[in-house]
Amino acid sequence: MMQNSQTAQQRPAELFISILRTKTAPAHQALEELPISKAIVSPTVSREDYTAYLNAMADAVHDLETRIFPRVSGLIPDLQERRKLPSILEDLAYYGAPKSHFRPVFTIGENTSEAFAMGIVYVMEGSVLGGRMILKNLHNALRMDNESGARYFHGYGAETGSRWKSFMELLARHETAQGCSDDIIRGANHAFAAIHQHFLQHS
Repeated sequence: MMQNSQTAQQRPAELFISILRTKTAPAHQALEELPISKAIVSPTVSREDYTAYLNAMADAVHDLETRIFPRVSGLIPDLQERRKLPSILEDLAYYGAPKSHFRPVFTIGENTSEAFAMGIVYVMEGSVLGGRMILKNLHNALRMDNESGARYFHGYGAETGSRWKSFMELLARHETAQGCSDDIIRGANHAFAAIHQHFLQHS
């Protein structure tokens, strides 16, 4: 009986995650189709491609950590451990492209909800998971690793998968408690679209 009860409790969360992925798939796919996104996963990726991608992504990471993180600080216990701006700046400096000025990427205001902000975090945490595939490509093409200019894509190292899982559990619990699936989805789609627009300016 307890096992059946646990399964029943899991189904709403699993359904929400499935809907979230489905509803954001077109925007996600559009972002991946951009030349700058394709270049970073190409076997022929160059260091110029790499630093261009990092330079663009650094703006999004900076915006996330300075303006979005404060909105979700009460929801994600290990938020400070999820900061990645130092890593991306270290990588840029390693390849002679230091960055000190940042442009805002996301559109948020005083009334931006926690759920909308969590949707943005969902996209950015997903990029950390995807970064492991990018790291493998960079290693194969350019012999990069986390000790030689690819610390950002190293993500959380061996904990990347478990960190993603724990975030998704937090996200699903927040949605269940607040009934805010539409707002989370709007936040995620906004993040994909905002990064897409930002990347166009770097293509």
